[in-house]
Amino acid sequence: MKSKMTVTIHLMRGLVISLLLVSASALVAPPAHATSQCFTLAVSPSSATIQKGGSSGTYQILMTSVDGFSGTINVGVTGISPSDSNGLMLKVRNYDNWVPMNGHAGTILTTSASPSTLSTTYTITVTGKDITGGSCHGVTNTVNVTLRVM
Repeated sequence: MKSKMTVTIHLMRGLVISLLLVSASALVAPPAHATSQCFTLAVSPSSATIQKGGSSGTYQILMTSVDGFSGTINVGVTGISPSDSNGLMLKVRNYDNWVPMNGHAGTILTTSASPSTLSTTYTITVTGKDITGGSCHGVTNTVNVTLRVM
């Protein structure tokens, strides 16, 4: 089964590169994203599936400067539903991420589930918040992604 995913990279204001990725083995969900006046927050893929007691899954988290913003974005998981997530493990590699002016930064969210984890689809809320100070201090973007545990 073929799947396609278009990745758009914003390098500078007005300059956009789009790539078309084709996979013959798996379906890839499009990224989830949010935009503020200071930075964008995108999480890819927007949904994933893992096996209980099996290998881990990963989400790529990308923060991109908007209109010359530069600063530190604190990234974390701020919610999960359903709340009965016993045995579900979520770990962000770098919580504080420096985003350069007109640039971007990224980190990874790793997920895994113990054998006792409830088999269901979870909604995970990922939040990025500027902690630098200045005109964007406290600006927050939130993205929801789904994780299916089988």
